[in-house]
Amino acid sequence: MSLTENKHRCLTCRRPQMACLCEFVSPVETNTKFVILMHPKEYKKVKIATGRLTHLQLKNSEILVDINFSQNKRLNKLIESHNSFVLYPNEKSLNLTGIQEKKPIEFKQETLFIVIDATWYLAKKMYKESTNLHALRSISFEHNRVSEFKIKQQPFPKCLSTIESVKIVIEELNRLNIETCPLENFLNPFYKMVEYQIECQMNPPMNSYRNDSSLKKLDKTQYRSKQARNLFFQLDAKA
Repeated sequence: MSLTENKHRCLTCRRPQMACLCEFVSPVETNTKFVILMHPKEYKKVKIATGRLTHLQLKNSEILVDINFSQNKRLNKLIESHNSFVLYPNEKSLNLTGIQEKKPIEFKQETLFIVIDATWYLAKKMYKESTNLHALRSISFEHNRVSEFKIKQQPFPKCLSTIESVKIVIEELNRLNIETCPLENFLNPFYKMVEYQIECQMNPPMNSYRNDSSLKKLDKTQYRSKQARNLFFQLDAKA
């Protein structure tokens, strides 16, 4: 990124000044600590980086950028000092939606939620290489929602963006009386980002966007053929 580009970029949301989303950010306070493990490719995105928006909406959060976090001193320190979970489904994951206790024993200590922010393919690689995550309890949840990430074709119908996923996690923590966070405005910067990107596609400013009529959707059949590639929602909601 050039110095000229940096000069015209918001230092908080890292978007171009003309598309700054900071006025729509209203961060919430949580007892739960959130750490967003962001792939370098995701970190370089400035137009549709939902992991960064998630961080801006959570006061008790931070972003760590890498692929292999096994030797990451900051992450390992946080894991040692917290009751730590990773938002990554597997056969032994704890289904938040299925918990009925108001204050389950798993969350009575100071809790850390680790969120992997990347595409499914890259997230799978990050989890595999970050061996310090393997000993942690995995978290998953069930849902019947459709992503509002309209500018990005999802690999599977139930896939959600990072910020949408974290909102559901906090909703479940609210239900369990672990958190008491107002979430009415949590997705506002996300909605505004999507709205702005759609407007740019339809009315490209200074030829920086292709007109919507020229956009082509990519074939995602390679994802649909393997339901297990669904990152956050391997557990389908029961009818």
